[in-house]
Formats: sequence, structure tokens, C-alpha cells
Amino acid sequence: MSNGQRGERRRTRLPAYVQVRGQRFRGWAMIAGRRVYGPSRDDAHDAHRDAIALRDGYAATPQVTRTLGDAADAMHAELGDVRRPGTVEFYRQQARAVFRFVDRNLPIARLTPAVLQELVRLAQRGGFSARTIQHYRRWLHRLCSWAARPQRGWITGPNPVPLATWPQPQPAAPDVLSERELAAMLAKVAAVPDDHDFVVFAAYSGLRRAELARLHARDFDSARAVVWVRGKVQHEAAPITAPIRDAARRLVERALARPDSGTAAGGYIVPGAGETRRVQWIDRLFRRWARRLGDRRLHPHALRHSLATNLVRAGVEAGVVQRMLRHSSFATTQRYVHLVAADLHEATGRLRYVSGGQIEQVEHG
Repeated sequence: MSNGQRGERRRTRLPAYVQVRGQRFRGWAMIAGRRVYGPSRDDAHDAHRDAIALRDGYAATPQVTRTLGDAADAMHAELGDVRRPGTVEFYRQQARAVFRFVDRNLPIARLTPAVLQELVRLAQRGGFSARTIQHYRRWLHRLCSWAARPQRGWITGPNPVPLATWPQPQPAAPDVLSERELAAMLAKVAAVPDDHDFVVFAAYSGLRRAELARLHARDFDSARAVVWVRGKVQHEAAPITAPIRDAARRLVERALARPDSGTAAGGYIVPGAGETRRVQWIDRLFRRWARRLGDRRLHPHALRHSLATNLVRAGVEAGVVQRMLRHSSFATTQRYVHLVAADLHEATGRLRYVSGGQIEQVEHG
């Protein structure tokens, strides 16, 4: 509170447990060790009554012991209102995995670093990789943060997850396909025209797997040559460039020709009732072709990484690459651009070491 606000409180004799916000007032109470605020009011005495109601309501509420399972179910139910079904299902999968090592009936207040350390030990003994265990860590961190919010207060101390020691995965080399490698793969996929159109569209658009599964025929605007992508946060326009214009048109025609195109579940460019089924269809398609081609690098996210890297190799400006991938920050785009050994050889080939320790640039062209 500023000195001016303290002076205002003294002059107007504001009641206790009322916060001044400009010309408005909010009552507050300490609940589970945290300040919880009431609604914004025009009158300070109304705010004071809110503060009393908050305090008395908390004191009258029986303190129920919440288990890990209860907390997980409640968090997933709440996320179901704001997150996509595929995301919530992923969280549920992580919960089922964690409950193989930790009793779901354990009170969440008794989730200590020692309990988490035992989880890590059991998971490592079971042969689970550090990368998989990191998925468990992220889910548990989300759960504990959710349970510790003031409106719940199921955890009153610090979040125990960062206090445990978690195995760090070795950085994995990303799957990146050069233009030549990708062209050779697409030439073989062309044996099945329907699959070829979808893979070409994924390769040139750089859409994520879930974004591909959400594409509906009505999202394609041929007049503006854009497709409206339902991304992580909002709808964004992605260009329908010349190499994928025909493929996009055929994908839309097939979507509208399916028997379910007139229903609420139809009209998607990927067949399947529900986003989860459509994602599974995409996974099966790419796994099938990865086996046929003998190259496991053929999957949607590898195509996204490859698009960014090949655009940079072709001399495309960084801002254009960022816009193509629909990243809000170029720092995110940089993580998608991967230089491989051939790039490093070409870079060092531009220099010549000469006598005297001097470096002379080789003139090209």
C-alpha cells in the first residue's frame, strides 16, 4: 500500500481487512496461509462485510483430507472446460502412469520430496527413461500448483516437486529431413495418392499433429489462399502455398465426399469421430510409411522441424520463418532450426587457414 493510500485510510477510517484500489475497495481474509480477496466494491463497508464472510466461511468449512486421486480427478474435470479433449486425455494418461508408483489414496498434503524420490527410484528400476520421468514431474508440478491455489489450499507449504531430484534426459538430436531426403520420400509416398496429398500438405504447411486433426473443410479459404488453423491459443491464418494448393483442394473434396460430412462430426480432412481418433489416424499413417521407407524420421513434428531448417538453409529471413511456424517469439523459432554436420562443413569451408595464424576468407562466386 502506498503512503497516499495509508493516508486515505486514516482520513476516512476504513474498516480493517479492506484494500483500497483507486476508487474501489476489496475485502480480504487469510485462508490457508494466503490472502483471498472478495469482489471489487464501491463502498468500503460492503468490502468489509465480504472480508468477514470469507473468514467465517473458511472457519465453518470442515477441513477435508484430499487425496492425490481426488485432486487429479478434480483438476482434470476443471481443465475439461478450458482445454481440448486431447490435452486433458494426455494429462489423464500421465496420472495413470504416476499412480503406478504412488498410491492415489495418499493425502496430497503428505506428498513430500521423499515420496517423489521413491517414485523416481521405482520408475528408473522399471526401465523408464529420464524423458518419460520428466513427463511425470511436469504433471505432478501442475497438480500441486493447482491444489495450492488460495481457493483450495489443499497444499499449504512449498510445492514439493522442485525439491526432489529428477533425472535429466540427454539432449536428443532432432529429426530433420533435408530437401533431397524429403523429395525422395514424397516420391515413394506418391504411390498412394490420398496419403501423398496429406503428407505433402503436412510437409509444406508445418502444422502440428493436433492442428492437422482439427482442420475442417470450412477452414480452407481458397479465395485468400489461407487455411485457418486452430492452434494452442487462437485461430491463425496459414498460407496455402503453390506446392500444396492442389493437395489442399483434394483434401477438402474428400472430406466433403465422406458420408458423415453433413453431421457435426464430419467435414474434417482427417477421418474419425473425435479429435483423439483423428490424431490416431495420423499416427497410423506416418508409422505405416516410416516402416515402408525404413526411416523413422517421417512424422509430423519432424516435418515441422525440417520446414524451419530448410527455409533457413534457403536464405529465408528469420521473421518469415517465424510467421510460417506461427510462433509469437523468435526464441521459440530458433529451437526449431537445427544445423546438421553438412551445414557445419560448409561453414568452415568458407575459411582458409594460412601461415602466421591469420584467417583468410575464400572468395565465392
